[in-house]
Amino acid sequence: MVRLVRNLIKGGFYIKNKKIIVTISLVLSCFALLIYFSNNNSVPTDHVKIAILDSGLSITHYEEVNIISSGKSTSSHADIMLKAILSKIDSNNQKKVTIIDYPVTSYETNISEKKVLSALQMAIEKDVDIINMSFGFKKDIPELKQLIIEAKKKDIKIIAAAGNTYGFYTNYPAKYSSVVSIGSEEKNKIANYSAVEDVDYFLKGYIKNEKNRGTSISTAYFTGISINNLLNGEKNIHDELKEKRDFE
Repeated sequence: MVRLVRNLIKGGFYIKNKKIIVTISLVLSCFALLIYFSNNNSVPTDHVKIAILDSGLSITHYEEVNIISSGKSTSSHADIMLKAILSKIDSNNQKKVTIIDYPVTSYETNISEKKVLSALQMAIEKDVDIINMSFGFKKDIPELKQLIIEAKKKDIKIIAAAGNTYGFYTNYPAKYSSVVSIGSEEKNKIANYSAVEDVDYFLKGYIKNEKNRGTSISTAYFTGISINNLLNGEKNIHDELKEKRDFE
């Protein structure tokens, strides 16, 4: 059968028996379907563990998801991120999610490099599935890059904000190739405040009834989509996900 298919593909074998031709066509169709579904689906998981590195959650009890929190918060930024994340998770999936809260700010939304490195190390040691980093640094940090490499080896997905840089540059760690970099779009255009280069996906950067806008919110949306996909056994399939080429 393998030789028959090979010769058929090469065009060097003619078959008069229509039944054999139909059989081969069905076999090839099955192979095509198998490849398609293997590329777009995976085995669903029954629980997802997420690390949110942010300002710290001020609301530490949610009925929707299990929260492991330090109870330290410097602003409402992390709460807004969690709101965006939960909005993309099916209600029947939310009970399957554990959020580990890592405050990494020194004041309000000022990110502490030292706290980020420490939190990232702890999240890796806890074998989380996804790490949400709705922030970034302008400069490359060797210690941060090394931790990103460690996370990659453990198949931990890191999602980071490309930055509200008005297209001038993309923040780290989003700029690293092993990190999913998220920018913002509005009205089917890349948002004027968003980073543009080295961005994997663009999503809306705002939440209804919230004043905040930016790639940090877009990042949280993508994290929610990723969580939902893991629980449903799907890959990055979502109507809201756009790439740079979609705007060209």
